[in-house]
Parts: sequence; C-alpha cells; structure tokens
Amino acid sequence: MATKISAEGERARWDTWANALLLVLFVFFFFNLWETVHERWVVERAPGPGGTVLIADYHVDFMVPVFVLLAVPVVIALFIRREKLWQFAHSLRLAIILLSSVLLATVLGTLVFQRANPSEYIEYYSEPLYAIFKAVHLTNVFRSWWFLMLLFLLAANLLACTLKRKPWSLPKLGFLLTHLGIVVTIIGAFIGGIFAFEGAIVLGEGESVGFIANEDYAKAFGINFEALNAEVIPEEYQVPLGAELKLYKFEEIHYEDPYIVSLTRIGTRQDQRTGEEALVIAPLQMIDFDDTKPITLKEDLGILQVKEIYRNLRREKLLEPDEAGKPLAKLVFKLDDSDSTVILGEETLNQPLDGLDSFKFRFSWTSPGDEELKKLGILSGVSPHMIRVYNRNREVIDEINLGVGQTSGIEDTDYSLEMLELFHDVKLPGEEGAAPENKSDFWNEPAAFVRVGGGDFDEPLTLLLPAYRPMPHDEAMMELIEKAGLVLSFVPGTPYEVLLIGETSTIRVFHGGDEVESFELDEGREYTPPLSRFSLALEGSLPKGRIKEEIYKDSPEENLAVRVEVRTGDRKREGVLEVADPAKIPLSVIRDDGRFALNLGEKTMVNLLVRNDYRKEWRAHVSLLSGEEKIRDHVIRVNEPLVHNNFYFYQQSFAPDLPYGETPSQWFTYLKVVNDPGLLVVYLGLGLIVVGLVYVFYVRPQLTRGRRKEENDYVD
Repeated sequence: MATKISAEGERARWDTWANALLLVLFVFFFFNLWETVHERWVVERAPGPGGTVLIADYHVDFMVPVFVLLAVPVVIALFIRREKLWQFAHSLRLAIILLSSVLLATVLGTLVFQRANPSEYIEYYSEPLYAIFKAVHLTNVFRSWWFLMLLFLLAANLLACTLKRKPWSLPKLGFLLTHLGIVVTIIGAFIGGIFAFEGAIVLGEGESVGFIANEDYAKAFGINFEALNAEVIPEEYQVPLGAELKLYKFEEIHYEDPYIVSLTRIGTRQDQRTGEEALVIAPLQMIDFDDTKPITLKEDLGILQVKEIYRNLRREKLLEPDEAGKPLAKLVFKLDDSDSTVILGEETLNQPLDGLDSFKFRFSWTSPGDEELKKLGILSGVSPHMIRVYNRNREVIDEINLGVGQTSGIEDTDYSLEMLELFHDVKLPGEEGAAPENKSDFWNEPAAFVRVGGGDFDEPLTLLLPAYRPMPHDEAMMELIEKAGLVLSFVPGTPYEVLLIGETSTIRVFHGGDEVESFELDEGREYTPPLSRFSLALEGSLPKGRIKEEIYKDSPEENLAVRVEVRTGDRKREGVLEVADPAKIPLSVIRDDGRFALNLGEKTMVNLLVRNDYRKEWRAHVSLLSGEEKIRDHVIRVNEPLVHNNFYFYQQSFAPDLPYGETPSQWFTYLKVVNDPGLLVVYLGLGLIVVGLVYVFYVRPQLTRGRRKEENDYVD
C-alpha cells in the first residue's frame, strides 16, 4: 500500500503546472538559442548580387554528430523513466499549457509583421523592439524552431491522451477520428514549417524560365525585380521546376474614371530613424469628380462645386515681363518623338524630365564667378561619383568620392580604393577575363572599375561595379567579402551639369568640376549635351518676368482636369486642377503648385487624385512548356494560382508600377512560388476531423436510436 502511495506521489510530482510551464519555457529559450547559434556559426555563407550575404549550405557533417551526441543520453534517460514520462505525456495540465502557448504564439505571429524587411520593422515598431523581435525570432514565428517544437509536443500530448482513453470500440470511433485528425493536422503544419519554402521569380512578357530563386535568395532581396531576373540568379540558388514557364501577356485591368476630388489635410510625420519631418496628405472628404452639384465641405470650409470637366486639357506656360518678377528662362526638351517645356528660375536646380535624372540644369541671368559656382556645387573639386563601402552586416562604414585615377583609404581599415576607369554604358564581359567596354555613346548603365589593395591581399583585387544592376557574383567579390569583410557598391553622380546664362544666352557645360565647353545658344538652335539622348532649345528668357499659363483644350491625348469653385461666405476661390498622383508628383509640388491644388488655408487644400483602388485586377497569361510542346495554358490572378508539381505560383506584384493611364513598353510579373509538402497532410487531418464530428453528432445517435428501438421491440 505504501509503495502504491509512493508511486502516485512520484507521478504527482511530475504532473504539475510548474513542470508543464518549465517545459514550455525551456523549449522557448533553448531553441531560440539554438537558432541564433545556427544562424551565426552553423551555416555557410556566400555573397550574392548586390553584396548581400546569403545562406548557402548547412554544415551537415558538423550537425549530425552534434545531434547524435545530444540525443543519445536524452533517449537513454527517457527510457529509464519511461513510466513517469508516459504519465507526464498524457497530462491534462500539460495539454492546457501547450495549447495556450501555441495560441499565444499564433496571436503574436499575427500581430507582428512576418518576414518583412528590417527597415519596415524599425519604421513601424522602433529599432529596440525590432532587436527584441529578432532575438526571439518573432519575425518568423511559424517557421521558428521553438514554435515547431511546441507543435510537436502538442501533437505528442494529444496522441498520448487519445491512446490513454483506449478508443478501440465502435462508440468511441468518432472520438478517435477527431483527435487523430487534430494530431495529423498539427503534424502537417510541423512538416510544412520545416520543409516548405517560398521562392520567387520575375518574368517579362515573352520570357520563359525553367527554375525559380530559392527561399534564401528570395528572402534576401524581397520584391526586387532586377535581382530576381532569371539571368542574374546564381546557379546554386536555382530550384528546377520540371518545365518551362513562359509569360505571354500581362494585363492590368482598371476601373473606369478612377478620379476623385479630395478635400485634403496637410501634415507632417517624423521619420523614426532619421528624425526628419516628411510632408504627408490625409483625405478628409472625397467627392466624385463628375458630381457638379454644390457640396458642403467639412470643417466649415465652404461650398465646393465642380464647374467644368476637361477631358483633353493641355497647358502652355508663357513668360511675361513683370517688374516684380525674377529672372526666368524657357527651355524645350526633345526626347524621342515628344517635346516638354521647362521653366528655369535663377539659381534653381532642375532635373526636369523622366529619363534625364543624370543631367542637372541651372539658370542664372548673369555669369557667376568661381565662388558662386562653388556655392552651387559645380566647382567643388570633388568627384560626383561615389563608392559606398559596407561591412558584412550591410552597414555603411565609408562613402568615398573618387575620380578616375584617384586613390583613397577606406575608413577604419588597412585597405585602399582606386578608381581605374568609369564606364557610361557598360557592356559586361561575355567571357571570363575579357575587359568590359562601353556599348553605346549614351549615359545609360554606368559602372566603375576599381582596385582594392592593402590589408591581407598579396595582390590587389580589381572589381567591376555596375550602378543599376545587381552586383556580379564573381570570385573577386567573394574574396573581398571573405578576406576583408567588405562589400562595395557604385553610386554615380551627375556626368554633366548645364548652366544657362540668360543675359547672353550662353550655355556653360561642366563635368566633374571642370568646364568642358561654352557657347551662345541662340533662340531656335538645338543643343545635345554629351552622353545624352535628348536635345534642348531656348525659347526665351527675361531679366524680370512671371509665368503666365494658357489653357488649351485641343490636346490629342486624354489629360483630365476639373475647374472647381469654393465659396466661403462672400469669398470665392477658383482653380483648374490637374490630376495629382503622389506616385509621380512629389507632395511638396502638389501643395505649392496651383496646377494641382486649390489651397484653402495653411493645412487644407482641394485636389484631383487617382483613387488608391483604381486597379481592378492583374492577369498573367502563362504557359507551361516541355521543350517545344505546350503542357497547358493558365491565367494567374490574385487568389487563382497556377499549380504544377506541387508548386503554387501566386501573382504578388508587377512592374512597372505606373501612374494611372500610362502604358509600359513591357510588363514584368513577380510570382511568389510556394511548395508546402505538409499541405496534403493538413488536408488529411481536416478530413479526419470532419468525419469524426459527423460520426459523433449524426452517425452514433442514429445507431444508438436504432439499438434502443430494437430493445423496445424485443421487450414488447
């Protein structure tokens, strides 16, 4: 009797709330520690395009012996205490603690962004909170080792509880199926957490690919269309699809007339990282642009009425003499088959047109001296081209401005950097060892050819750094990262700066702080800056003038605008508003330019916007090919993926992301590719749960009712 009481007391000491809670805390902290060690020391790392450090391979030869050494004593100890282990395994207290822990982890995984970029966490939560989330792996809860182990323990506990009931009889069949279904579902989630991956691929119209970027590569770059282009994905990060996937056509479907007249509040928001104030707009009231009846504005701001709608508006800017005005010049830029007019004010910096951001334009009525040019940054004596230096953690440790032939040391290191050559439109070498060269006479894809020496290098390294492409995945870059722990990127400056002198109609052209040419630009004469695809002409300039806008309604292209009137008491304000798309026009311009906003005060304005939800849907028309043979066609829509070989292709993003109404020359689709081997197991578990519940609530009552009826008939 005493022995029996002693055994029950021993089991009671195992089956306590404290032991169950201690087990959960041990799992949480131990596997967080293991995952941190695993991320830092147990994996091999290799450089990827752009200098990003990617996970390349596991040290299997190291991990297997470690796991065996850890597992053998644990298994022996558990076998010796197997009876106590069994009592603890089917404990109700343990089930409650484990289930509560999994539910809490699920809530945290829902509230905290999962698998986002570090900058998003820092901006939304703050840097200290992000450090905590990263330390305990809350940024990827459902794939973390501690969460998966909690799932495993919960499944084991439920299975033990089920077996303890010995549900082998027919009346307990529903109980058995339901609990078994829950266990199978958890096992499926466990399998998915370990073996599932989310790759990605970018396809342009007419392009095809037979592989995707693996999870590590896709996670490192996020939605980066250049880095995920099939041509630049290194072979070690490619996952074969078993077929060719080709994008024939991509469509962006719009709603008709997605415009809205908005009463908007102007405000500022402080960037948590930089502390700088950013201008933001918040809509207070939305009005259909074609609603012409008087509308009462909120906050007693007056009565608004749309007076006229222009479908084909065109504005023409004219210069008018004005003694109270300032020096102005009007230039016409010709690019391909289109012309654009730009008004330059004195000593203003202008980058006027899309595609011309590599050229700067300034205007002054009189020719400035050297000191004035230095204040404008033209004769600074510093190269506009910069090499940015990162460490392994992708932290910037130095920014070096170098001209061709110049050398500089890298801060806090023993290494030096030399600019050997600058390319304005680089043609990457097709053969190993071949020298790079320029492929055109235009500024298009600049690159820097640099040499790194000193430190641990017996011989200096030479590297080609393209500005607008992912970093080459070559031996030189890998050696730089492995030996020096450095990653380089090239940030090109402006190749040429054009200064217009209004008094003499003189063009002065500067390159790298040196004046390269100067001449008079008579009205009507065209000038093409070096390395450019465009030409410019001077239409006129004034020592004192103002801009007068003439509105024409005979444009061959649709350019929507509305004339609005706002009455506040006896005061009337009127303006013609063009579409203000923050994706294309900076908010500061919308706020200050009368073309886009009618200002009602310091903090409110009326403007014509494109709705945020003007896109109706996206359609990627793809085909699966086996050689020249077409397997099948499919249209990938949001929530309508393509399924092939257990790969699910989801439409997640696209490029280019243009303002409403503009049509790109070529669409690119970003496909998120998911492969989850545990999904079928989850479906099996859910099926077992449904069958078990049907048996419990429908089949068993029917059988019981029939048995009772038979017994009553026998008694009668």
